[in-house]
Amino acid sequence: MSLKNLEEKLDDDIYIIPVLLDDVEQEQIERPVALQHIQMINGYHAEGKEQILDSIKTQFEKMKIELKHIQEEAKVFWTAKPVKRSWDGFPGYKVNFDFIEFQSNLYQDIHHIADIINGKLTEKVLSTTSCEVEQDFDSFSDFKEVETRTNLYEGHLSNIFFRDNVISIQYNFDQYGAGAMHGIQSTECYNFTLSPLTKIESISWLLKDGEVAFTGLQEIIRNKLAQYLECEDDEEWMIRGTTSYDDLSNFAFMDRHIEFKFRNYQVCCYAQGNPSISIFYEERVHLLSKHAKVQLGLEKN
Repeated sequence: MSLKNLEEKLDDDIYIIPVLLDDVEQEQIERPVALQHIQMINGYHAEGKEQILDSIKTQFEKMKIELKHIQEEAKVFWTAKPVKRSWDGFPGYKVNFDFIEFQSNLYQDIHHIADIINGKLTEKVLSTTSCEVEQDFDSFSDFKEVETRTNLYEGHLSNIFFRDNVISIQYNFDQYGAGAMHGIQSTECYNFTLSPLTKIESISWLLKDGEVAFTGLQEIIRNKLAQYLECEDDEEWMIRGTTSYDDLSNFAFMDRHIEFKFRNYQVCCYAQGNPSISIFYEERVHLLSKHAKVQLGLEKN
């Protein structure tokens, strides 16, 4: 997944940091060809930690400059304010969400985007903190470690993308239910047209009328998922997770492509993570609706 995401990064972006854990010659380490041009850090040296931190700080500074440029170019400004709550109980909870704010002199109604997203985040907060009035001491009294009897839920702003008159906001979520074997990760995408401000509710907004366009997109996604997961294109789990419009309604509009996101267990087992599939606009522009092509700048009105 990291190598796939690396393809979308700039040459000078610090995205993957290979760390050598053992005191051996670097020439003895076999690593993917795609990583061989990236400097490896000797993690077993005392200065290894500082080198990693310096690399991360350097990239953060670069991202701040890029973010400022993106906001100024789009004439849309935003900030993310963390909201944290915690309580030790049986079970307890810890929540940490980025609530977002928008400002723009060009798009007067853009603050409503924050209203919608923050409303969804508030629902997640309240669903987690509700365990305070639903205590189950008998079930959780044997969990000696606080972490294992605590419901954890985090949601952080990941990226914001602009494609002509469309804005896509991505959030990454990490959830762990008290007493569970492992956590659940997911990405949620919120899409809007800017002028006039409208919410893009479903994949149906993107496609031409009728089942033909949906079936065409469905076939493309399944073929790409099969390649990504290295499985047959009729894998039952993958077919089941890409059947309906709702299954394909978690997507974001990038500069050159549409990226479809899939949650844990939707199209594959937990160990295979959260696949994402990219479809370039020019590949399947014939499947898109007239209004989608206009709003994305693929066709004049």
